[in-house]
Amino acid sequence: MIKIFRATFEESLNIYDDPILKYLKDRGNVSTKPRPILTKILIVLGLLLLYGITKLTATSVKGGVIMKDSPLLKPHINFIPLWLFWFFLALWFIIAMVIQLKKYPAIQGILSQFRAWLYLIWLMIFLNLMFVTMFLFSMTILGIVAFFLIILIVEVVIIKAKINSLNKQILNIEVNENKVDDWMKSIISYIVKYGWILIALFMIWKFIFPTSTEVHTDFIGFITIVVMWFIINIAVITALVYFELPLLLLGYFINKYSEEYREWEGQTPEQWYGKNYFKKIRKKGKIKK
Repeated sequence: MIKIFRATFEESLNIYDDPILKYLKDRGNVSTKPRPILTKILIVLGLLLLYGITKLTATSVKGGVIMKDSPLLKPHINFIPLWLFWFFLALWFIIAMVIQLKKYPAIQGILSQFRAWLYLIWLMIFLNLMFVTMFLFSMTILGIVAFFLIILIVEVVIIKAKINSLNKQILNIEVNENKVDDWMKSIISYIVKYGWILIALFMIWKFIFPTSTEVHTDFIGFITIVVMWFIINIAVITALVYFELPLLLLGYFINKYSEEYREWEGQTPEQWYGKNYFKKIRKKGKIKK
């Protein structure tokens, strides 16, 4: 992975051959335009969701009621205390402020998406802690450890496959054929093209059989929730690796070879950096006058 960060400017241009970046570039979404009002609304709604998860978990520990026929035991340990929410909130705002100071038009869209992915990671951490709170006594410590160990193994395989793919793509380093990466690319391609069909089929199924998706409290319902918990973790990890990693690498290369990319894109310094940021870096001597 370290070798990728040492890529030359010419080699870094190969990052655009990544299927996801190619798709975004064709749609003009690699660098999205700022939407301050929509962004603020989404931030408020996202924070309310996280706060709601925190309070829901605390309520379930203090006075939650478990059905008699449910294998789910009453939780006694809260893994999301309120102070943890405020800690993550402060950390997220600090990172957001640093991003705000460092961003300029050329990488603004990438940094905005990075901030959104940071929120997703925060959300997944809290969801996992909520499930651990709910399922710890039912699955036992050994079961929880085994659950996350399996996720970790799958995660390592996915990350290794993507890194090997990027090494071959950017640095032209020959690696062994990786079926995992080809498999993941095929799945992502089908999701992008035909995902709406699955949603439509689900809506039709729900309309015809309105009670088919009700939550069960028996053993089958318990297993179903655990399986869904596992699938959500794998899906988010895969999305982070295959969607966000190439985008972050592109942002790194643009920042590292900023002038080269500016000339390659055919933009003026003020178009590329923005007037204010251009004045700032010119005063510091980071760019020729």
